[in-house]
Amino acid sequence: IAGFSILKDATATSLYGARGANGVLLINTKTGAAGTTKFNVRIENSTSTNTRNIGLADNISYMTLANEAVLTRNPLGVLPYSQNKIDHTANGDNPLLYPNNNWIQELIKNQTTNQRVNMNGSGGSEKAKYYLAMTYNNDNGNLKDNSLNGFSNNIKLQSYSLLSNVTLNLTKTTEALVSLKGQFDDYNGPIGGGGHVYVNALWSNPVAFPGVYPGGLLPYANHPLFGNALIPGGGGLYVNPYAQSLSGFQSENTSTMTAQFSLKQNLDAVTQGLSARMMAYTTRYADYSVNRSISPYY
Repeated sequence: IAGFSILKDATATSLYGARGANGVLLINTKTGAAGTTKFNVRIENSTSTNTRNIGLADNISYMTLANEAVLTRNPLGVLPYSQNKIDHTANGDNPLLYPNNNWIQELIKNQTTNQRVNMNGSGGSEKAKYYLAMTYNNDNGNLKDNSLNGFSNNIKLQSYSLLSNVTLNLTKTTEALVSLKGQFDDYNGPIGGGGHVYVNALWSNPVAFPGVYPGGLLPYANHPLFGNALIPGGGGLYVNPYAQSLSGFQSENTSTMTAQFSLKQNLDAVTQGLSARMMAYTTRYADYSVNRSISPYY
């Protein structure tokens, strides 16, 4: 932008009617300057992490406390985890038979990188000036990339924007501005979004089943063999957060294109400082989204 101004008092905002009751923010985009053509390029790369990570108890403490919770309510209650399972899990004897999952570490990366590129150029003469700009933003999620099911399960948002401002001095007192703007966004991510993956990782049982079995255990299968188990008491199957994060993806493509024409007439000949302005514009918005999902094979 070239600059902005804030209108707050009633007199200044009266022109905008009821919509200006809470104040008005005027933003001016950049326009070309007469002279030699100038180009600017700016490239940024940033690293981002979670603001805060939730600390979870280790899985041995998880099972021990789960047993204690049962006994405090009923000293004769059936313990959910036998001492044999706790001991073998602690020893790491057989990760498939005695799973010891850390869903957060298996699904979430410690950090991710994002990129920004901005290019613009301006120039022209007193009769015609131009300003051209292009911006590309690439924002990545911090889910661990896994193409086990043939598609990316991480979040990726790519944004492109284009701007063309051409200023024409039709006469000494008449100025025309032709502005073309385009904004394009491409999003891809897991079903339910990244927040859904976090919730599953935090609340899922970490010792009831492995996330996925080695494919060699069933060599004729053409699909991943995800782990799961029956919930005691007939509650159905557990939620396998590893399988859920790879069970599909959602993508969305949006575009907004605006064409604007404005005409400014200087009326100093009538009254010093007086001018008239006319503006017309049209906007085209398009949105396309698709969700594809599969039922994990347990």
